Amino acid sequence: MPIPIEEIDKATTPCFSTLANKLGVTPRKLLQEIKLIAFSDPANHAEIAEGGELRFKTFEEQGRKRRAIKKIKEKTVITESKDGEKIYKTSTVEYELHSKMDAIDMGLAIHGMKKPTNVKVDHAGKVIVEIVKFSDGDGTEGTDTK
Repeated sequence: MPIPIEEIDKATTPCFSTLANKLGVTPRKLLQEIKLIAFSDPANHAEIAEGGELRFKTFEEQGRKRRAIKKIKEKTVITESKDGEKIYKTSTVEYELHSKMDAIDMGLAIHGMKKPTNVKVDHAGKVIVEIVKFSDGDGTEGTDTK
């Protein structure tokens, strides 16, 4: 008879947790990585130089924030003029950051909050809007729809 997955999880989770802590994979470090990605900013990785061109910062300049980078891709094209006298080199660098939204969703889940979901509302029936008066408790009144 196979062992239920819940029983396997109960047995292995403490072992993996202990091993992870020994390897330095602590909840604090995981939260720091989620925070780094969730609040990453492209300005941490590139800037507009004096001449107006885009300049990518060195890894040293980026510091720990470079860990938000998922992928760096460089493409170089070398062409020669028709008369063969000039050689042109064009390089393109592309940075891709880890998904901010995925990191934010993880952060929300850690705090027990759910990400917003789309709710489909059918407006085919009769809709009644009622205007009500209210007081903010400071003596001012306003109106609101109900």
